[in-house]
Amino acid sequence: MTRTADAHTFLLADYLLKRLGEIGIEHVFGVPGDFIMPLLEHLSASKLDYVGCCNELNAGYAADGYARVQGAGAAVVTGGVGPLSIINAVAGAYAEDVPVVIISGGPRMAAFDKQPKMHHTIPANYRAPLQMMTGVTAAAVLLDDPVTAPERIDEAITTCLARRKPVYLEVPLDLQQAVSRIPQPLVIPAPGSRRADARVSSLAGEVVAAIVSAERAVVCAGHEIERFNLQSRFCSFIEKTGLPVASMMFGKAGYIEKLESCLGLYMGAISPEDMRNYVETADIVLFIGAHETDMNMGIGTSRLQREQTVFVRENEAVVHGEVHESIPLGDFIAELERQMQPTDGLRYPAQPVKSFFYSTAEPFEPEEHAALSSTRFYQRLVHFIRPGDVVAADTSAGINAANFQLQEGNISITTPYWASMGMCFGAAVGASFAPKLAQRVIALEGDGSLLTTIQELSTLARYRKPTIVFVLNNQGYTVERLIHDGEFNDIPQWHYHKLAEVIPGCHSLEVRTEGDLEAALLVADSYAGPGPLLIELHLDARDVSAVFDVFTQLLGS
Repeated sequence: MTRTADAHTFLLADYLLKRLGEIGIEHVFGVPGDFIMPLLEHLSASKLDYVGCCNELNAGYAADGYARVQGAGAAVVTGGVGPLSIINAVAGAYAEDVPVVIISGGPRMAAFDKQPKMHHTIPANYRAPLQMMTGVTAAAVLLDDPVTAPERIDEAITTCLARRKPVYLEVPLDLQQAVSRIPQPLVIPAPGSRRADARVSSLAGEVVAAIVSAERAVVCAGHEIERFNLQSRFCSFIEKTGLPVASMMFGKAGYIEKLESCLGLYMGAISPEDMRNYVETADIVLFIGAHETDMNMGIGTSRLQREQTVFVRENEAVVHGEVHESIPLGDFIAELERQMQPTDGLRYPAQPVKSFFYSTAEPFEPEEHAALSSTRFYQRLVHFIRPGDVVAADTSAGINAANFQLQEGNISITTPYWASMGMCFGAAVGASFAPKLAQRVIALEGDGSLLTTIQELSTLARYRKPTIVFVLNNQGYTVERLIHDGEFNDIPQWHYHKLAEVIPGCHSLEVRTEGDLEAALLVADSYAGPGPLLIELHLDARDVSAVFDVFTQLLGS
């Protein structure tokens, strides 16, 4: 039975749910269980919408994808089995700086002391899920006292947003309806809201001097710009100075690639050669909000030297190898713009190179009866993407999608750091619920990746979301085949387009030729649901694009 509060009190479940709403969350993904039922009853009675997923891992992926569009996400699971099932998704959100609140139920507090052999618990260690979550969250909290719980909830949510990392809140069964205090206004400091101190100003001046004196300077834009909502500030800086800018796989987005001075994608040897040379022969390369992950730097193929580079990230700047801590990213970008004159960067050609493997500037003429290939699919698909679309691409598809030329408002969801297979389909499901979604969600899935999360196709159908899902059916794990072939790279064969026959509300098409693809895209272009549209593409088992072939060779070496 749901317990209610009077006008002067709040119950803990209601307090927590109210805080989620205050940070822009309108949907909570989850899987029910006995240890979380009271909170779920309160969730059903709240202004938030509950979205039931097929398993906890997928709920975590969905919360991640939702957060990448909406700004924050949440998932709710039962105790023990719930957090241990969702933890892989939480680790990915932690690695890739995604603010997600994970709420788990748990046994009654008295059981934590006596630790009986109860279902969903690890013998003699009821705190094991909490301990495991500590390594992959910015805060992992057991809400064991209704008096201090509101303050600890607020601290965790503030940490989640300030650091753009997931947090974990475990609420014992008997505390979910415990009496709590009425929430006070939640104060979340805006990124870069601290006043720029003398160190920031001085360091920015050093970087500006290096840019101004250089024969060539290039800016590379990373994921933290989008995570910390600094897109407008960054674009203002680039538009004022005219500096050439490159996008990166970890942080790729339409707001970068719509800029007049955008060069394309920098990814070491995986970049087009003219674009790569332009970046790597610059006197100074300023990485803003970017991290030196293996995929960002072309699997070890970047030829950039330490003396060429400056890395500025949230709370850290590395200038020619020297580390400076406590440098707010937003303040630093603002200082760069303030100190640079509009002419300082304008001597660089506005478009020295503009190189994408898949560009809307390249016309596509279909050969109606030709068998479809990976390269031809991606060359065609870049013309299908509209401004405002979200493109979620898993693993191998993600390498190709990274080489699309994006447009205004496009959001790219990939997992280039954690790289958990199947994550991006789960994230596409979550993104499909985000109220801030401007256009469509387009998911690009290899058959191997999709098998790990495909149950959520039924979630899209259940909630009538018109997500467009392309399944690249090449009969197995293509990345692994090209690295080291063997029967272990084979997977069960499905007729994906026939899933529409067993999932009510799902629609599907089958593609074998370029003519089939044109017909399918004509349907997809005007598709409005209800429910998802799945398009199965039949490809040769070893058919890969040129850019993907380079990637797998580097990965294998």
